[in-house]
Amino acid sequence: METDVRRDYIDLIRNSGIAVTDEELDSLLLVDYNLGNIRKEGVGLIDIVYTDALRLKILTLLPHQTLPEHVHPPYKEQIGKEETLRVVYGTVRVYIPGKDTLSEGFVPSGKEQYYTAREEHILRPVEQITIPPDTYHWFQAGPDGVVSYAFYPQAVESYNRFRDPSVPHEIAPGY
Repeated sequence: METDVRRDYIDLIRNSGIAVTDEELDSLLLVDYNLGNIRKEGVGLIDIVYTDALRLKILTLLPHQTLPEHVHPPYKEQIGKEETLRVVYGTVRVYIPGKDTLSEGFVPSGKEQYYTAREEHILRPVEQITIPPDTYHWFQAGPDGVVSYAFYPQAVESYNRFRDPSVPHEIAPGY
């Protein structure tokens, strides 16, 4: 199963037109957040830049796949992680707190209590959104999936918190 999922992520990345090396594709990290159904809730990630000050990832979601609701809270002297998502291929729906405008997307069945941010922002290629630190948010791909860049200052990912208590804190370093 993981081989099929990995192949689907790689095909999506190749179809997006992003130039990546074989080494980068080999480093593709598949994260299911310990939820057991990566095609429903999960993400594929490739680090492109990973320095002490900056991180740039390719963030990939399969068709209708959801990256669960989470927050990048303040920690130590840090304000939390500000994150910019820029779409390269496909469509992504980004949800943040605000007025409930959820229309094109859907909350994964049986997970309503873990998806409370309902202000929907639909992004297509070359569109982007910046999510402030300490803001709950989640992503969901459209019918063709999505390939995007995620830019943010280097942060300690283990401080990320997911609404779904099934996601252990140890999972957070993957995203």
